[in-house]
Amino acid sequence: MCSLQLNAFLSIERYLLIFHSRTLHRYKIILHYIPMIFLVSYPIPYSFSFTMFYPCKNKLDYNMAGCGSVCYIFESAIGITDWVVCILGPLLIIIIANVLLIVQVYQHKRQMLRKHIWKKKHRMLRELVFVSGLECISWSPVSLISGIDIISTTKTSLEPEFKWVLFGFIYLAILFSPLVSIIALPELKIEITKWTQKQCACNNNGIHPMMIDPSSVERT
Repeated sequence: MCSLQLNAFLSIERYLLIFHSRTLHRYKIILHYIPMIFLVSYPIPYSFSFTMFYPCKNKLDYNMAGCGSVCYIFESAIGITDWVVCILGPLLIIIIANVLLIVQVYQHKRQMLRKHIWKKKHRMLRELVFVSGLECISWSPVSLISGIDIISTTKTSLEPEFKWVLFGFIYLAILFSPLVSIIALPELKIEITKWTQKQCACNNNGIHPMMIDPSSVERT
């Protein structure tokens, strides 16, 4: 949840960084630090308070791959609000912000080429699209299944085990983040290559056994 909302915020911030960098730097505390601190810190007290103190009983099945979920998300008003704020809303923000950013970047391509900043902006755009695309792919099944469970008044036909398999897609964003970073950031790839070559050079500088020709020893 926190990672999805952070990516939604970063999508907006990246748009500001490309087209309104002066405003972003001028109000950095308000536009960058305060939202980041809030998005990282609020999920813990939010989840803890609703899980521990909301007046409902959790129904858990420990024989399933996923034993269940907290009961408050199945309450109509709270569940829908939680789904919109924590999952659907950030996903829509990521998609809309990225589409607008791509359109704006290519509309201002000529102007950026004149100022010799096209390469830098294009690299930032590519990085954002890779990361945001992975996040959308990972969270879309969760958003769909959660919405069906919360909005539907009857039991869905999807098996519980299959639901939890789809919920496992959220870990794709975590597992593939290093690979996406290497693809999206050529500088990181260059640094990793340099470090690998340096380590190989250090290993080759060690002490190794030498083969001595017996005939050369007899001559001496």
